[in-house]
Amino acid sequence: MDLLNRIFTSIVYLSLMASAAVVIISAIKLVFKNKFSGAWHYYIWLIVVVRLMLPYSINSNMSLFNYINTGFESSFNTNISSIIEENNISKEAIPPNKSNSTKQNVVPNIINYKEDKLSTNTSFTGSSNLFQYISYRYHFAIIWLVGMTLLTLYLLSSFIVFRFNINSKETNIAKDLYPLLESCKEKVGIRRKVKILYSNEINSPCVFGILAPKILIPKTLLNELNSADLEYILLHELSHLKRKDLLLNWIMTTLQIIHWFNPIIWLAFSKARKDCELSCDSFVLGKISSSAYKEYGETLIKIAASYSKYKWTPGVTSIVSTREIKRRIIMITKFKKQSIAWSIIALSLTLLVGCGSLTNPKNNEATNNNSAVTDNTSQSADNNNSNNSNVSVPNTSDNNATNNSSSNTSNTSTNSNSTPSSQGQSTTSNKSTELLKNIYNLAKQGKVPDCEFASKDTLFGDVATKWGDPEKIDYVGGGKTSARYALYNKKGFHFGINKGDQVFDVRSFKSYLKDIKYNDVEKTLGKPAVINKTTTEHIIIYNVNKTYQLMLIFPKPTDANKNPSLDHISVYDPADAVNNMAG
Repeated sequence: MDLLNRIFTSIVYLSLMASAAVVIISAIKLVFKNKFSGAWHYYIWLIVVVRLMLPYSINSNMSLFNYINTGFESSFNTNISSIIEENNISKEAIPPNKSNSTKQNVVPNIINYKEDKLSTNTSFTGSSNLFQYISYRYHFAIIWLVGMTLLTLYLLSSFIVFRFNINSKETNIAKDLYPLLESCKEKVGIRRKVKILYSNEINSPCVFGILAPKILIPKTLLNELNSADLEYILLHELSHLKRKDLLLNWIMTTLQIIHWFNPIIWLAFSKARKDCELSCDSFVLGKISSSAYKEYGETLIKIAASYSKYKWTPGVTSIVSTREIKRRIIMITKFKKQSIAWSIIALSLTLLVGCGSLTNPKNNEATNNNSAVTDNTSQSADNNNSNNSNVSVPNTSDNNATNNSSSNTSNTSTNSNSTPSSQGQSTTSNKSTELLKNIYNLAKQGKVPDCEFASKDTLFGDVATKWGDPEKIDYVGGGKTSARYALYNKKGFHFGINKGDQVFDVRSFKSYLKDIKYNDVEKTLGKPAVINKTTTEHIIIYNVNKTYQLMLIFPKPTDANKNPSLDHISVYDPADAVNNMAG
């Protein structure tokens, strides 16, 4: 179910990106509808086709999605094959650690996970994670799969029935038209074998069959069409074969099935099929003399006059759509070879729309890093504000002046926030002492040093919007204890996220935390609420207030290393770790 939801999420966002391309293409076509050739009006839709078939794309400053605040800027760096490969992600909850304390039962909520079990290709933003939750909750993915299956069965059965009816009546081969067919094939430049059949199954000339193409002529039109009409019809249908329109038709049909829930995609491909006929008209007009343009238009009118209700059959191209006949006649009367200037404009617009639609928005990591540096530079002035988003923390590479400044700032904060017991500080390094105090005071706000995002008060979408996609996503637990962990290893932070997309756990793995030794903690912060001891770890837990717990995770002390360095910290919100939204 989880794999299906992730695939469906990718499909939805691909569909939304393609929809944006449809809107832009439609606007351009409306402005230049009489300026560009019929071929351009048709082939511009290939941008939408490629967008829907391209789950992975390069990032570019030219992407139009850089300028659209969609909330899913970087969610397409994952292709479908990568998502499928992720199915081997371990989703088993690691058993909770057992506490030796009789105090409140908070330790079972601690989730211990291993990074090396994760696939490196998971990539979702906060909005897509929220959509995954909605999809999971209301079974959208299952509805999509059922709809896609039913539509596939319907369209395939329609095509099979149509093909059976045609193939079972091949005695109606139009042998009298083969000389004319060979002449038309020579004009178009086709050498492959093509059959012509008279049929009662259709009311408009059409062509179908990719491997063994057949041109169908309605028997009802035989008394109304002359030899010139038949020549134009054959040229038109052969142009479909020449340009591989049947193959593209099947590709669009497949994409419509996959994106059946999006009416914009259906509308786009409906217009694309109509533009395909316009393009074929232009192709035929280029093969006949200008004096025959009028006759070609009259042929289309004859066919339209006997045309009844059209039923779309996948893999079949029909020469006439009654709703489009007026537009096609106008295009025929205005047909002329496109000038070089307009050709250049058409090509430029195509390249511009293509580059804007087929690339993903630029994820400017450098900008984020520069922003973080700026925030850290200005944070000293804001450190006394309880709502500050960044607090200066001593770094192993800091010079003495920086350390002293940080110490003074931390002391000021400590005095205003009821400093915990600091007995024995004389035996603790100054850097470790101040860092532990800073960590403790920030934990009261649900924060860890150097991270602006607080547990409980943050939705993961806010994190993903500013930081981009996490490098990994881990899924642990089930039911009301299910959660995701978003891993930003390069930044040194992990976020625990419940089904409501709320951050309930903020973890820091910053290298400067190793300055804190196991024996420093109790000397600086006093006696903890509980020390949870496992075979590999000791987790020291402080209840900093009614909302948050501070956990300091150390490797288990051994005879060889009785005073290990701190591995990472966690500011944890037990109430929101329980998924009240879970089903």
